[in-house]
Amino acid sequence: MRLYSLTLLAVITAIVVAMPTVKAQQPCLVKAWAAFNNNDYTGAMTAADDCIDNFAAQAQRDQKHLTDQKVPLPPTGTVNDAEKSAIFARGVLNDAGAAFFVKGRSAEYLFKSTHQAKFAQTARASYTGALALPHARTFDPQGWFWSTAEASSDRLRALPAPAATAARTAKK
Repeated sequence: MRLYSLTLLAVITAIVVAMPTVKAQQPCLVKAWAAFNNNDYTGAMTAADDCIDNFAAQAQRDQKHLTDQKVPLPPTGTVNDAEKSAIFARGVLNDAGAAFFVKGRSAEYLFKSTHQAKFAQTARASYTGALALPHARTFDPQGWFWSTAEASSDRLRALPAPAATAARTAKK
């Protein structure tokens, strides 16, 4: 019985060691995504701000190091285990990029529902923050990665220009 237990333990240990690294998200980002997914955009922005306040400076240093070292941008989509581990190892960078995106998308939804220019400005500033972190990747639960910088660039193009935002707000 004891030999069986030791063998079973060895097998379980080997399986756990062979598994790819699991992503680690900061609690503030988990909270931001949860609020966003529940259409609580104000709560999502508050939680995202917590992440940005705590991790953006480190993420910017990490990004600068990667840029200075000419590290290629990580892939998007489905990746192999080695690439997945390399991406997950950049947890602070990834979480900061996602926090900027969640804040921007939340502000964009609030702008569309309230037509308050401050939300369009917040969305622009947040998306610009994500653009500054091109190595950041977000893992989709369906098993693939996406770029918060690319998504933020797309969202910036979808927002009305600042002058149009001011005119739209003035009409309300």
